[in-house]
Amino acid sequence: MTRRDLDHGLELGNRSVDILARVQSTRAKDYVREFNEALAPWRREPAVREFVHRTRAELGVVAQQNERDLAQPRRAGPALTRVAVESPPPRSVGAPECPLLHRS
Repeated sequence: MTRRDLDHGLELGNRSVDILARVQSTRAKDYVREFNEALAPWRREPAVREFVHRTRAELGVVAQQNERDLAQPRRAGPALTRVAVESPPPRSVGAPECPLLHRS
């Protein structure tokens, strides 16, 4: 994954946190949790640490992995790939646009 993809994924993730801070949705928070887990290979990047901290502080989202699991290198999960490269489907009328909720 390129730096540009990571930056774009984090941009969409931050937009999602902005929206989800005003909405109570367990499913949406699960998507954010999956996204955080997909960021594990880049956990040392300052922008990733800041995003994960923000999701914990504002949404109460904590990744399911423990520190030992995070030490294992792994490829980007499908959540990060989808967010970084797919365009969102048409938006429902009256529904807030949340980039992490656009799943196939």
